[in-house]
Amino acid sequence: MLENGAAGVFLTSHQLHVSFENRFCIKSLMLEEVGAVFRYRQNAFAAEASHFGDHRYGKVSVAFGYARGFGKHLSVGLKFYYYLEHAQEMPALHSISFDLSLYAALGKNMGLGFAVLNPAGLRYGIVGKQKLPVRFNLLWDYRIGKNILLTAQLEKELQSRLMIFVGAKYRIRCLCLSLKIGCPTPRMSVSIMLAYRQFLLGVSGEYHLPLGFVPKAQIFWRFGSSAF
Repeated sequence: MLENGAAGVFLTSHQLHVSFENRFCIKSLMLEEVGAVFRYRQNAFAAEASHFGDHRYGKVSVAFGYARGFGKHLSVGLKFYYYLEHAQEMPALHSISFDLSLYAALGKNMGLGFAVLNPAGLRYGIVGKQKLPVRFNLLWDYRIGKNILLTAQLEKELQSRLMIFVGAKYRIRCLCLSLKIGCPTPRMSVSIMLAYRQFLLGVSGEYHLPLGFVPKAQIFWRFGSSAF
């Protein structure tokens, strides 16, 4: 999910992460991802690599992002993507894309983010006929005290219907519980994150109607700071 785009990495500390996701409990629809974030003063750098599918067919993605903060209230980001799609007995397909994003803190408790993926309308195979997805995201969050975060998100992909998401996160001691609901295509996700020193361990499940269940596991190492 695009959400804050590259601008969102400015809100995190130095970290390494790895995640595993299985789409709809089908063995061949596995997504493995590794990534890192490094911050230096008002700058944040991010790198990610992932593979979706299996050895017969799939998609490799590599991304590099940069975010710049302006004071404590605004960050802007740019992220580049390289895609390699492969299938047995078919030539590989190479594509590139990018996203632009910003995040603004509206006071102490509220924030607003905007991101657009592939604003230039780049195409599959770079010079192919079909365009890569063009997607817009608008994200709002509101913090209640130190332990509750409410979120709302609008997501629109060209040629697709508008999706609306609402969610909440609740932190209690070393646990963070999250709930997110989407419509009009019904989706619901629940996640649990456990903090231990500089490590954050998470498991989540998302249900798409009518496609099915998507389990996911994540590990974060936030070096130089506590996990939360």
